[in-house]
Amino acid sequence: MFGDTSANAPTRELFRQCIVSVFLLLLALPGPPEALAQGRGEVPVLFRSVVPRYGLQELSFKLPDGPLNPYEPADLEVEALVVTPSGRRLHVPAFYWEEWDAALNQAEARQGWRVRFTPPESGPYEVTVYVSTRRAPFQKQAELSFECIPSSLSGPVRRRKNRLATPGGREFFAYGANLCWGDVRDFERYLGLMRKAADSGVNCLRVWLAPWWLSIEPSPGKYDQRACARLDRIFQEAESLGLRIILCIEQHGNFQPEGDTVGLWRQHPYNVLHGGPCEGPADFFTDEKARNLFKKRLRYLVARWSYSTSLLAWELFNEIELVPLEDGFVAHQERLAQWHIEMAGFLRECDPFAHLVSTSSDIPLQRDLAKEGIIDMIQLHLYDPEDIARKIQDITSAVAEEADVPVLVGEYGETASVSAEGVSRGLFAAALAGASGALPWLQDTPDPTPLLVRLKVARELLEPARVWETTFRRVNAAITPENDLRSLAVSSWDRGYAYVYRLPSAADPEASGSSALLRMPDILPGRYVAEIVSVRNGAQRSTTSVESEAAEEQTAEATVPFPLAEGDLWIRLAPAPIGEPLQ
Repeated sequence: MFGDTSANAPTRELFRQCIVSVFLLLLALPGPPEALAQGRGEVPVLFRSVVPRYGLQELSFKLPDGPLNPYEPADLEVEALVVTPSGRRLHVPAFYWEEWDAALNQAEARQGWRVRFTPPESGPYEVTVYVSTRRAPFQKQAELSFECIPSSLSGPVRRRKNRLATPGGREFFAYGANLCWGDVRDFERYLGLMRKAADSGVNCLRVWLAPWWLSIEPSPGKYDQRACARLDRIFQEAESLGLRIILCIEQHGNFQPEGDTVGLWRQHPYNVLHGGPCEGPADFFTDEKARNLFKKRLRYLVARWSYSTSLLAWELFNEIELVPLEDGFVAHQERLAQWHIEMAGFLRECDPFAHLVSTSSDIPLQRDLAKEGIIDMIQLHLYDPEDIARKIQDITSAVAEEADVPVLVGEYGETASVSAEGVSRGLFAAALAGASGALPWLQDTPDPTPLLVRLKVARELLEPARVWETTFRRVNAAITPENDLRSLAVSSWDRGYAYVYRLPSAADPEASGSSALLRMPDILPGRYVAEIVSVRNGAQRSTTSVESEAAEEQTAEATVPFPLAEGDLWIRLAPAPIGEPLQ
């Protein structure tokens, strides 16, 4: 009875489908639908008319269907010219997008083009969208304008000489974790682990584009929209949690033969078996087609994720010294350096937001690249079953003394994993050595809760002390009786901090007595309060007043008694309040 049998029925149905399509498109864009506007020009562009500073502005549009490959910039290149209120001109690459539900791992109906960026200044912006093809370069397709308003959102972490810093100038220390991959069959579990880490004080994650996890390029020059959707979701979660991400693009296992530790060379998209240009791993670094393919991958990564203020750094390669090359790594070091120079240079050309560039983990290679300004930090991967704290402090401080860039302990543990004590020791050792952060290897830990508790306590104790800042200097704080006890310490004239721990091979602590003495040198003469805190749970174990005795010239030494039965300890030495009697 209510059916429409008129000739207008097909037209009405088409109109209804258009309305539904527009509504679904609005839902996919950031912000409420009423905040959206449409640009001027041949191609309709949807965008937000008002965006907070460092918030996401996303342009959404479709181009006419055609035979051109959307992943081949030489055939079809789309970019936006963004003019900021101060007159800066940002060239922001666009990317082809297909909608996938990352949690359900299923395709949706929509596809099109996106431009993503975060405005770094408040005020009015002008944007022009250009499309280039082989026959028609730089054709203007749309123009639009929007307003950026002040906000409390944080901008990207930058390099400030040999430190990392937030836009406000405050030094940034990475209380990090290697949660490099998850299970694609249970993606929500990984997001839950991100939330748990953030709740425990983690502010930085290292994420791998591993082929079993985020296989962005499964075949040469083709990008998997399912993996891209998962990475979209990871960045969205990181932004909501205040997490920074080091995005590792390639890793040594992708080049190892079958039967090796990881052994994924046969599956590598650039292998000739899959239509790629590489006969062997060495070709990845030398073959022109392979290098150009990798640059196209970098361009897509920049177009889709460089907008995010959560992106701390691009990591070009994980542990490049482990790539199986004929005659070994050293014989190819100059060639590998040239590859880094080329790829880092390409990133700096196409990333409009100038994110930090890094690699890992051979120290001489990184040191040379850093001296030439190719990379922005040196990343250390350190493991030691006996004394990880001393190894981290010795190597980190030695590298930091020579380098003019930040030093980050990108991985650490006793072996291929890390204990709760190891988490504490690595973070404190890195901070006391002047590093810009430390990321324990928590990957595939069945239950990371005890490790995250240690990390939370470490942040609560280290953040107010900020011992990595240049006002502190390393000192040798002796312990008597030693009894296999070790200390890592810094002082700053009227303050001192020490981390005290016992080697794993040490004798039973109860057989060594109940207490020991720490001698803190290089502080000013005077009266101090010493607080002894357990790094296991952050509980204060004792407080005592001490008086420093003059040692030489204007400095003095304070002797601090501390208990032995509580495991690793954090000792804080600060001036006593005026008039407080010695206890």
